[in-house]
Amino acid sequence: MAGSHARDYIDLPDHDPAIVRKALRYLYYLNYNYIDPETSDSTGSESTTSTPSDNGTTSSTQKRPRPSSLALHATNYGIGCAYGIPELSSLARDMFTTALHNMVLHGTAARSIGDLTEAIHIIFTTTPENDICLREQILEYVQLDLKFLLGLREFKKVLARCPEFAYILLVREVEDREVE
Repeated sequence: MAGSHARDYIDLPDHDPAIVRKALRYLYYLNYNYIDPETSDSTGSESTTSTPSDNGTTSSTQKRPRPSSLALHATNYGIGCAYGIPELSSLARDMFTTALHNMVLHGTAARSIGDLTEAIHIIFTTTPENDICLREQILEYVQLDLKFLLGLREFKKVLARCPEFAYILLVREVEDREVE
């Protein structure tokens, strides 16, 4: 071991490195942004995974879609909760709320269905059952336009992928009908 360089690192295999980078950036700057000029293309729609090469330069190896805004906020909320950064969770919650309200105001559910379903999946697979903050917001939004959403293939897929979400939504719909 003499002569070798020991290196401390934390392996976070369950989180997208770009998202973890944003969480760490939050710790330094007390904010996180959506487009990282170091890892996104000119449109900001894809991020690039870079790897150092033997000659000391960095090469792009893979492009992947940049996380959507609802999904990004949901992920950062979860990271804040998981790693004890309540300020990050609070900021992500507020930004999630704003993004969701914008979807309601502008009626963009059909255009943003991938964003919506990705956020639902993140919220219902990474947050504890008793943490209703984002869960309640997304359920209320979905209930506003449930008939329309049920006609979309991507929404049907998220119902199958997130049985807890589907169950809670079903119970709410039954309870609402009983009240009428």
